[in-house]
Amino acid sequence: MNTVTDQSYKEMIHSIIVPANLSVQDQVERYRPLTEYLQTETPERLYRFRRCNEWSIFAFDQDQLGVTPGYKMNDDFDALLYFDKSRIKDNLKHFLNDPQITQKLREYIGQADDSQITMFADQFYNAMAQQLDKDSDYISNLIQRKINFASFSENISSADMWGYYADSSQGFALSYDFRNGNYTVCDSCRTKFQCSTSKNCTLGRYR
Repeated sequence: MNTVTDQSYKEMIHSIIVPANLSVQDQVERYRPLTEYLQTETPERLYRFRRCNEWSIFAFDQDQLGVTPGYKMNDDFDALLYFDKSRIKDNLKHFLNDPQITQKLREYIGQADDSQITMFADQFYNAMAQQLDKDSDYISNLIQRKINFASFSENISSADMWGYYADSSQGFALSYDFRNGNYTVCDSCRTKFQCSTSKNCTLGRYR
């Protein structure tokens, strides 16, 4: 990505807000700018390196992709969501110490003096900091335990990929084109909504 694209991507990510009480269809609409962007930026070819074992041959024959939860991945950083909690807390503290914010709090609370304003700001900060710690741990655990991943490479000639994932070049590699966003022939998945038959989905199996 170039600098302009990086900035536009950042702005797009920060503009997407998806309340938990939205319907699945409405959530899909909120995510649409991101999904369209990813389809545009997805490389023409992505490669999957496999060993010549029973599972790989079966998956190839059935046109399936193996997926795995984050905590089982070879590299935890591939599925590790990072929160700079110290920076978030510092920004929150600076925000609450801003004289303009203090004045707004004074107007909102009414007859509170400076000590009461400070106490309220401290209580608010502590509550938000505790919630941040709680939510970040929950989200990290959710990604590690509940979301499944499949890894690909853009480089068919990668010696590392052939060596590690294709059994020292004795295996094989498959080429995939995900640019159209249709990852499976499943009618339910093509609707982009929650699949009622996900346990039997032909897209993925645990490896």
